[in-house]
Amino acid sequence: MKARILIVDDEKLLREMISSWLAKEDYEVSLAEDAPSAIALLREEPFHVVVTDKNMPGTHHQTEGGLDVLQFAKADNPACGVLMMTGYASVESAIEAMRLGAFDYISKPVRLRELSEKIARIISYQRVMDPGD
Repeated sequence: MKARILIVDDEKLLREMISSWLAKEDYEVSLAEDAPSAIALLREEPFHVVVTDKNMPGTHHQTEGGLDVLQFAKADNPACGVLMMTGYASVESAIEAMRLGAFDYISKPVRLRELSEKIARIISYQRVMDPGD
């Protein structure tokens, strides 16, 4: 079964670049441009991994919609691995994301090989925890 990945970012070019890269690695990729559309997709179907920007329009967090996506993804599917991306990296925001359940934190500009390695680590961990999936 192909791993399902949701990419959430308000920058269309970045969403499409990450999607193309991951599709070549044989992942099933879905895209969302903001927190509300990501949450709608998460309600419809489960994802193995969510890669979300931190700073974008949100539902509860007006400028940090990635936190809304993270909280919903973990509440709806605790096994889902969430990678938080940001162009405004700080120790405080990394700690906040990890405290809310993010698997890892990625600074922009995104290095695609690093992203792939982190996704592979999440999926490997999930398979160890639930070999039947």
